[in-house]
This record gives sequence, C-alpha cells and structure tokens, in this order.
Amino acid sequence: MKNLISGENIVLPNACIRLGIHIAAAAPVAMDLLALPLSSSGLSVSSDSIVNLSRKYIKNGTIILDGHDHDWRFEINLPFLPIHWNRILFALLFNNAPLAQHDQQLIVTIEQIAKFVIPGSELSGLSAIRLGEIYRHQHTYKFRAFGDGYHAGAEQVARSHGLDELPQIAPDQQEIPDSIPGPGRE
Repeated sequence: MKNLISGENIVLPNACIRLGIHIAAAAPVAMDLLALPLSSSGLSVSSDSIVNLSRKYIKNGTIILDGHDHDWRFEINLPFLPIHWNRILFALLFNNAPLAQHDQQLIVTIEQIAKFVIPGSELSGLSAIRLGEIYRHQHTYKFRAFGDGYHAGAEQVARSHGLDELPQIAPDQQEIPDSIPGPGRE
C-alpha cells in the first residue's frame, strides 16, 4: 500500500473502490462527512448528488456512505459515474466548533491501494477538512490527497462550490437498504 503525502496523486482502477476514513480521537467528534460531485468548473453538479450523513447514498447508486463512530467508508462505482462529474470532493465537516485537539489524526485509505495520514497538528483550528478528491484525467480516474481545510466550515465549502448551503446534518435519517439499485449492482 502506497503512503500518500498532501498534494500527491495516484491512479485508480476503473472499478468500484472504497475510500475509508478513520478518525483517531481521544473523545467523540461531532462531525459530518461529505462527497460532493463537481463539474469541470469546480461547481456542484446538483444538490441532489451530495452524499453525507443525512443522505447516505444517491439514487443512481454510484456513491454510498456507510460506517459509524470513527470509521466510515465511501463506496464509489467509478465506471458508472455520470460524464459531467469531473471531480468528487471528499471533506470532513466539524459541527459547532473548529477542531482544537492536537492528539487526533485522520487516516484516509483507498482499499488496498493507498493510505493518507493527516496529523492532528495540521487540523487545529479548522472547521472543515478537504480530505482529497477523485478526478477524471483523460480516460482514467485519479485520487489527489489534500489534507487542508477551511476555517468557516460548511458555509465556506458550500460557497466555494456554488451552493447556498450544504444539506443539514441529521445522522441516521437515511438507512442503507440491503440492496441499492444502480449500475453494476443488478
């Protein structure tokens, strides 16, 4: 498994991949996770395509969020992503206050391919963290590790990508059924 550093890219297989997020923290962290499909101009393609804790999958089944507490996983079905989705931004949003503890870290893994560790010292004072993005480069997909963030949280993430606001956090509002319809899942 390759260890990535901030700004580094890695080629992904044209398959269904799993992007895991582990939050190593001494205490529970009030947060939301976000998968935000973007156009080539960096704007959100649609508020209906956003996946987070209140909307754990989108109807076409190409992105699913599953997990609990400190361990989460996005499943992304790359061969079936709509052609107008140029990138998918993955972010962690903290509820109510910026992260202040230095004893925390984020570990982002692309199952059996790569790992990206963001130390707690780089998270201090941020209200939202850009974990990375999957983007289309010619006929392949790549993952780019980020590890930077926003001080104004969800509001700044939304404005940066042409949205008035992000869906409100309401954990466990949408249960994941045993079978999600969608391409490659029949």
